[in-house]
Amino acid sequence: MRIGLVQAIFPVGQLAENYKTITNFARQAQAAGVELLCFPELALTGYCRTTAKDLDFAAVERYLGELQKLAQQLKLALVVGAVEKAADKLYITTYICDRDGKIYQYRKTHPGKRETEIFAAGAELPVFILADGTKLGILSCSDNHYPEAAQTLALQGARLILAPFAVPGKLAERAKIWSKYLVARAYDNRVFVAAVNQLGVTAGGKTFAGGAVIYNPQGEVTAENFTGTPGLLVADLDLEAAEKFWQPRDGSDHNLCFPLVRKPELYK
Repeated sequence: MRIGLVQAIFPVGQLAENYKTITNFARQAQAAGVELLCFPELALTGYCRTTAKDLDFAAVERYLGELQKLAQQLKLALVVGAVEKAADKLYITTYICDRDGKIYQYRKTHPGKRETEIFAAGAELPVFILADGTKLGILSCSDNHYPEAAQTLALQGARLILAPFAVPGKLAERAKIWSKYLVARAYDNRVFVAAVNQLGVTAGGKTFAGGAVIYNPQGEVTAENFTGTPGLLVADLDLEAAEKFWQPRDGSDHNLCFPLVRKPELYK
């Protein structure tokens, strides 16, 4: 599968501008043969915490509908985040607009400390099966700090975990921090992990670090972009290589696929 990761600037509340950025990169990705394109956390609405309640949610729904149509038109699965309002609660939600017209959603299950003041937590860790058969899960930003979340997705069949981020800080530090724990999520669970972060200035005046990286099931870097400039990172992933780890060989269940031989009765 050929995937793309977009690091770019997505200003808070500028739905029309962000939609234009998303569509421009989507067309660029299609021209590059990309089949699955992932944007940073809350790309459509911009990362807004204290002002999230003031968003035009009717417009959010309209733009998501347009992205759904665009995905069908381009035959390209689009993974785009937006603040969601449901039953008077706000969620940090990532949507998958698949090429067949279907749309899926994942609500962030582990919001950060300050995020919990505004956003409700999702209650599910679903695995999505796309029109082309790809099995993937999504862990949004701080979700990735919880090993059980990634392993839950892997045990359900996900061989690719998308990790959209919106986190400020220095670019060099972002690369260093990800190399500490996202590598472990990929290696320990024998999956691909693809992370991408926003660029630009936050509503509070901090700077989003940017960065995009893909780790393979061996814990190695498949592709990366830490230039700190907007751009599209493209990589070809052999998802069957990840699946092979999960298939017993030589009469053994281990096959260096650690979740297959875990002992949950001990983990109390």
